[in-house]
Amino acid sequence: MNIPVSGNAVAGRRLFLQNRHTLLDFSDPATAARAEIADGLDALSVCELQPGPVSRGTHALRLHAAAQTDGTTCHRMSFVCRFAAPADLRRSPTLTFAFSAYDGETTDEYFREIKENMHFVERPDPQLVSRSFLTVTLLGAGSASRTVQLVDYGFNRIFANFSGEAVLAGVEAIRFEYRIDEAVPEWQRVIKLDTVEAGMEVDFTLKGNGMECLFAAENAALCHRDGVLTATCAADAVITLPDLTDAADTLCDIFLPVKNTLLLRMEADCPELSLTVAFRTEDQTVFAPENRKTFAVSGLDRPRTLFLNLSDIPGTQGDLHAPRRLTGLRLMPDRPCTLRLYKLSFEQEEPIRRTAGGFRTCTADPTAEIILFTCDTDPALAGAELRIYDGFLDVIGDDRETLEKLDCITTAPLAADGHTVLTAPLYRGRVTRLASQFIGAVVTAAGAWLPLSNRAVISNWRDFCGANPYAFSLPERVFDVTEPAYGARGDGYTDDTAAIQAALDDCSAAGGGQVLLPAADTPDCDSGYGRRYLVTNLRLHSNTDLHIPAGAVLWQSDDPAHYRILPRFGHNVSMTGVNWPANHSSGNYPLIYAYRERNVRITGGGIIRMCDTESRSRDGYFHYIGDNVCIGCCDRMHTIPVGMSECENVEVSDVSLIRSSAPYLIINGMKRVFVGGVRLDESKCTGADGIWPCGSDGVVFARVMMNNNDDGICLSSNYNDPRDMLWYFAYPGWDHGTHHIELIHSRLSCYTFTASAISFCIWGTDAPDLSQVEVNDVHIFDTVLEGRLAIGGWMDNPYYGVFPFDGSETDDFSPVKNLHIHQCEFRSPLGIDNLRITNLDNDCGLRSPSDFEYGSFIRRPAERNPGWVTGLSNWSYTTPEAVRQVDLYGVACASLRKLAGRDCDLWQGLYLTAGTHRMTFRYRAAGGFTAFVRNREGAPVAETALYQPPCGYFKGKDWQEGELVFRVPADGLYRLGIAAGDDLAAVYATDFRAD
Repeated sequence: MNIPVSGNAVAGRRLFLQNRHTLLDFSDPATAARAEIADGLDALSVCELQPGPVSRGTHALRLHAAAQTDGTTCHRMSFVCRFAAPADLRRSPTLTFAFSAYDGETTDEYFREIKENMHFVERPDPQLVSRSFLTVTLLGAGSASRTVQLVDYGFNRIFANFSGEAVLAGVEAIRFEYRIDEAVPEWQRVIKLDTVEAGMEVDFTLKGNGMECLFAAENAALCHRDGVLTATCAADAVITLPDLTDAADTLCDIFLPVKNTLLLRMEADCPELSLTVAFRTEDQTVFAPENRKTFAVSGLDRPRTLFLNLSDIPGTQGDLHAPRRLTGLRLMPDRPCTLRLYKLSFEQEEPIRRTAGGFRTCTADPTAEIILFTCDTDPALAGAELRIYDGFLDVIGDDRETLEKLDCITTAPLAADGHTVLTAPLYRGRVTRLASQFIGAVVTAAGAWLPLSNRAVISNWRDFCGANPYAFSLPERVFDVTEPAYGARGDGYTDDTAAIQAALDDCSAAGGGQVLLPAADTPDCDSGYGRRYLVTNLRLHSNTDLHIPAGAVLWQSDDPAHYRILPRFGHNVSMTGVNWPANHSSGNYPLIYAYRERNVRITGGGIIRMCDTESRSRDGYFHYIGDNVCIGCCDRMHTIPVGMSECENVEVSDVSLIRSSAPYLIINGMKRVFVGGVRLDESKCTGADGIWPCGSDGVVFARVMMNNNDDGICLSSNYNDPRDMLWYFAYPGWDHGTHHIELIHSRLSCYTFTASAISFCIWGTDAPDLSQVEVNDVHIFDTVLEGRLAIGGWMDNPYYGVFPFDGSETDDFSPVKNLHIHQCEFRSPLGIDNLRITNLDNDCGLRSPSDFEYGSFIRRPAERNPGWVTGLSNWSYTTPEAVRQVDLYGVACASLRKLAGRDCDLWQGLYLTAGTHRMTFRYRAAGGFTAFVRNREGAPVAETALYQPPCGYFKGKDWQEGELVFRVPADGLYRLGIAAGDDLAAVYATDFRAD
């Protein structure tokens, strides 16, 4: 079923209406009496309703669907609500109401099938995701319709804008038509509609018509037509925007200490003028003289995007609990003119403040082990003391109180010419400062404190991390997206998606190259804020480098009308019985997406910035306790900045990903990936995990700087995650393990109540072969980790086992082996002892188990899924082709054979205390092999030779008892297992024990 949805109707987002009044109140019996059922319904009544965050009335119209037994894929129900007299809605053309449609009784068997992911083998069951649509039609002298896709089976807050429709002059009735795309043999549904209101939408994108009635004008005439507000201004003109006093918790809720800059898209009939911006906040009743600022603007003979930064005005300043919500705004040109306004919004930009200068360069010498800084400062400050502090992304301010809590790593007097050179130690203890962010300040003789304007990071990080081990070459073609063939504007207003996508398509079709987003200033946009390319969703292709240089910003559009696939808002999509059904995975495509491509790069030094509608959080987690980061969640698009699935040879380097309300980077089922020199910062909602290398093989993370509010790097192994259904997918039977991961010279700062900097999200216990969901061979070196836990894990698969999920299971996780952690700094506790990680090689006190994991090759719990196997979970080996897990005449065991010229062994790394121990096992062999104990480096500690003649079939042989008694000299990690002899045909072994 293909039902077109309307760009001017939305479910879930909270718009702000003025001239608001009630059209249909179902607490009035007369209103309900005028309701008529039509198609697909067999009963109508009124029920009481508890007002909630979405529903507002005290009573709702309740309609019952007629039984459907034909198994059709489209179910349609409709009803009409008539008015006592025609209503004039020209000054209130937007309808809002809450609408609910939900299933009747659902059986336990159905939920069991959901839990076992039986609906997600090839494509999702439509019952689990909202595939329902509501069409609202105004009836009168003519008609007009709006269609919206519902986002939840519960109440949906609907807004439908009918601005400009002729029928608004005399609306006689409203028809509601509900349609759902499902195929079920028996089906019933109950519909509820609460109070219907109408008003004029306050839309600062200025779409539509007629909004001039919400503005006030002195010495000016206003007209709003076709998305343009025209103000014909005489001398001393004042244009007052709609009053926002009642706009709390809507899209027009603007908190000035965060949203400190007015973005204004405009042009005028004079090329330049002075524009005064005045504002009022919630603690004021008038426009105070101190809350205004005058800007000299030029280039207005064409549409231009202005960034009018108000952060230096006292009324925009304060902490996150200050009464600084915007309630009024005025624009005052200094001369008679005609202004044409296309859009206004408030954005979070760098605050204006007095500074002493800035960092010019920051490099490190690996031989001398020093950091070299060069700084350019005001020569008038010569002789003052320059201090440089060892900071990070999570240090928000640069005032004296904040910086003096940090380590000052070097000082020097400012040079007379303003060019000062300083050095500092590269190492802090046993870790380098490669992932530090350095903050500078100048202290004068009089005690004044002046920060440097920018922060510094070590630019030559590749000299320490080495080259990309998966490097690939591309043709030297360049496709400039601003060339006439493509026409990208980069003006912070125009939707450049089609232009950039055309360049990406042409680049791949030509055999590859670089797609360039130039950083040079454009006359269509203020300088100093980056060249901003507004986009929705981009699809990368093979052999392409998307190059975003320093000074360029790829900026996610916050306008739903720009999206080819209408976005969903809020944190979650409705999925029956599924935990954490996030919109970022199941509702919205990533901003940058690649699927089954090869040789893909995102590079350049620029910024990928997500839309942060209605945000009150400066930094993403620093004020999480006050829930500031959650404000506006339901109105924001939760979209992953970069999401790739099943690609090979990928590089993401030297870019910043900021302001995400979702995980920053998901790389699912990938091979050979390099992520280096990236910054992930300024999270805008909870659940903003850092990076998920799900089911990927060969990933290097080098100099990753992460400041987010949920898990950092999620080492994940999902088998059949029910959320994998929109842009990345689960394939039962495939190897979904995560292998060969390296994290070096990085720093992860990750805070919520449950976040771990390194998080083992090992949710693959629904795999019939457990070895297909292992996390194996992870190396973490020279990295700073902090969160609720520096390293933690989830021991309960939320998509398998106990249902509903409550996190109570402690043995419902996939295996982890060969984890190596060295020379790291932990600023939070470690919490992975219960994950029973074999061969856990580290210098931080973590321990592997002291007995074999899956030594008998039997799944836990065995009774849950008879016939499911462990594979070689938790076992290590040198030659994969020489080992496998088998069932030998009803006994689960491992098979080891000798391959000529190769070391063939099978072992586990266990933690043993100093003293005498014993390893036992059972075996059947054809030839000789060795039972051994080796230290963590592989040097022999003890061994014994075992032999059975290579004759006959194994079925006729008895299981033999193998034993090795040995002594270890010190507590530590040891390798216990078996190795093939030169004459070994095969050995089958099971029931390994260590005591």
